[in-house]
Amino acid sequence: MKILQITDTHLFAGLDQKLCGMNTAESLAKVLELAKKEDWPPDLILATGDLSHDETELSYKRFLEMFEPLDVPVFCLPGNHDLPARFSRVLSAENVHVARQILEQNWQIVLLNSVVVGQNGGRLKQYELNYLDQCLSVHGDLNALVCLHHNVLPTQTSWLDTMTLKNSNELFQVLDQHPNVRVVLTGHIHQDFSARRGKVEILASPSTCIQFLPKSGKFSIDEQQPGYRWLELRPNGSIKTGVRRLENFTFTPDLSSRGY
Repeated sequence: MKILQITDTHLFAGLDQKLCGMNTAESLAKVLELAKKEDWPPDLILATGDLSHDETELSYKRFLEMFEPLDVPVFCLPGNHDLPARFSRVLSAENVHVARQILEQNWQIVLLNSVVVGQNGGRLKQYELNYLDQCLSVHGDLNALVCLHHNVLPTQTSWLDTMTLKNSNELFQVLDQHPNVRVVLTGHIHQDFSARRGKVEILASPSTCIQFLPKSGKFSIDEQQPGYRWLELRPNGSIKTGVRRLENFTFTPDLSSRGY
């Protein structure tokens, strides 16, 4: 099963609006062009949060306009820049969905909401943890990918590590009870990140717009290009994955920006 992860698109109501100097609608369109050239068609797309930057209904409609015509199932979860109620209401169409669980081939994908409204950091509420435990128990014969917005491990980027998933230990307590978990996939950090915790692969991915400079002590924009992650989930529970980035995309991020 081939999956593409699209994350942190940070779309605005206006097509000409920019984030730290980058037009996020333009960069997302270019990333989708790259995906169509290199990894098309996927079996599904996971859109892992911060799809909007300004929380407007129109920004989510921009997302729909770009993804609904692709004729590929797109499953969305919210990030800290999203407004979950509006997010769920607007992102409901024939090909674009706000999902909780996907059962496909020898895998299940569980999508969790880690948003704490008004905060940059995340937390999984008890009912999210209970839901995860239930899914993993009921389908213990399936390999599992767990997906959420906030990163679950430190990145060594100190300013980012103040806004991780605040109760990762509670998440790991659930995961440790289920040997069928193979992957935890997140967005949020605008970086390529991979680590292992026991037998579980922990992955995060570049944004389709600005990138954060790894291992920086304060908010810093990286000069790396926008991108996405591809994953191949195999029947035996193994995975193959990588990141693709744009090349020769002319963009002018504001490297002097001190935040947004």
